[in-house]
Amino acid sequence: MERTSETVTATSSCVSEEDIRIWFDEVQEYIRENNLEEVMNDPSMIINGDETGFRICPSTCRVLAEKWAKNVYAIGEGSSKENITVMFSFSANGKKCCLMIFCPHKRIPEKIAQSVPAERGIARSDRERMTYEIFYEYIANIFHPFLFSEGVIFPVVLFVDGHKCHLTYQLRILCDKLRIEIIALYPNATSILQPADVAVFRSVNMYWRKAVRDWHAKHPGEILNKVTFEILLREVIDFAPKPETLV
Repeated sequence: MERTSETVTATSSCVSEEDIRIWFDEVQEYIRENNLEEVMNDPSMIINGDETGFRICPSTCRVLAEKWAKNVYAIGEGSSKENITVMFSFSANGKKCCLMIFCPHKRIPEKIAQSVPAERGIARSDRERMTYEIFYEYIANIFHPFLFSEGVIFPVVLFVDGHKCHLTYQLRILCDKLRIEIIALYPNATSILQPADVAVFRSVNMYWRKAVRDWHAKHPGEILNKVTFEILLREVIDFAPKPETLV
């Protein structure tokens, strides 16, 4: 049976089943040593965090055209390269936790800042990527206050990828104080171990593309910008993913 192959890096292709089983054993040993067994038995206290990007002008879809037509075009409604990154967290009981949006601005315009509700975060990033400053701010000002307001019992375990921005000394001090245990997934294996990548972001990005197309159909001639981005994103997050998918 023919299948479409998925591209992985050379480093990722070297990850073996034995490597992953050893990682699981090490995590279980860490949980025992730090008395976290009760945490791992409560889905509300097991959380996965990751970020993904959203294009303001997503790639086009298949359309109906004349049989003889060789070239079919669509006018781009905005910059095809403009991208907004969002940090998400999901708990193992199917709860959608708080999120943080970060935009490529040296200084976030007031209109964009006001479009984001207080319970969600917004930060600037010169490279549209997560930095240790943004992740620190997310944990301190968005993630922990949200869990506290939801009545979640601490400590909690937060699984993230092993990017250097997630594993700084300053963050470790903060998490010790807030009783948040951060556990890094096995390196170069997030394509199979990162729950958000495996089960969540595909549906979120699929619904995002559909939502953008529907928005343009309802607002002909208008351009989707960063001010209206959060409103549209809120609709997508409310619809996808479903709790059973998160579980």
